[in-house]
Amino acid sequence: MTISYDFMAFSGRLSESSWTLGMKAIQGEVPLDIVIPSLQTSSDYDEKDIIGVLTKEGISRESSDVMELYRYLRQLNPKSNQAFGYNEVAIRNIHTRLNLLKVDEELRVQITYTERKENYIAASYNIKLLGIFQITTADLPVPPAPDITENIDIDVSEADTQDIPEQQEKPIIPKDFPQTDQEIPVYKTTNTLEKLITFTRTLQSELKEITENLALMTERVRLLEEERQRYRGQEDLLQEILKRLNHLESFERRIDFLEDDRHQLDDLKQTLIAYFRTSNRQTRALLNEVSDETDDTNSISETSQ
Repeated sequence: MTISYDFMAFSGRLSESSWTLGMKAIQGEVPLDIVIPSLQTSSDYDEKDIIGVLTKEGISRESSDVMELYRYLRQLNPKSNQAFGYNEVAIRNIHTRLNLLKVDEELRVQITYTERKENYIAASYNIKLLGIFQITTADLPVPPAPDITENIDIDVSEADTQDIPEQQEKPIIPKDFPQTDQEIPVYKTTNTLEKLITFTRTLQSELKEITENLALMTERVRLLEEERQRYRGQEDLLQEILKRLNHLESFERRIDFLEDDRHQLDDLKQTLIAYFRTSNRQTRALLNEVSDETDDTNSISETSQ
């Protein structure tokens, strides 16, 4: 999953030596620690729990440095010039156009912050030059409201003013911006956006864990199904073996019956053999008797003649 924020940074020329610098969200709200990464590492940032948000109303201030926007973009893209990517081309183009801005002209840049779920992939900024536009009244920074208390004149000598060191201008956009809208809220770390990000990441980790568990359960179900199919095959084989054993038992009974029939046939055969032998002897005896009688008759006939 990827989390993206889009916001716009702009720098306009109010006069020959006066500039305006500001930012505003393109849609929704953008955490200030994303808009200004120096808030995360600033040593003088005491209230670590307070996180501001950038809204569509935006924040802006006047500046006397024409290159402050350029240095801010360099902070977002801290790669060396050898890494000549899309951001490097855009930053160099912005550097050239800043010097060519005319009075009442404003240069606008769209910045897209992308944060990926994978920890080994760092968050990145994509810088895109939108172009040069005319400054309108709505784009100018709102001056602070006048103090209604009584004005007090304090005389300060010129020598005293020389002892006051000039505040060194920071090379990057400072963390405290004069807000154009006094109603812009400042949230604690438990604001809705932070809760949503934390909740989303928690859901992602839980979803990943559930997906892994589901994959393991699917694999176990597949193995159990294969084992069930194997057991079913073994059961079918056992049923076939039992069926064949039953057939063998029936065959054994039939073999016993056939064996009994064979014995009976053998007995019948022996009986028939004995019968035929006896009949043969009797037939021969009868034939011999008949032959003897015939011979006697012939002898008597011859004698009488």
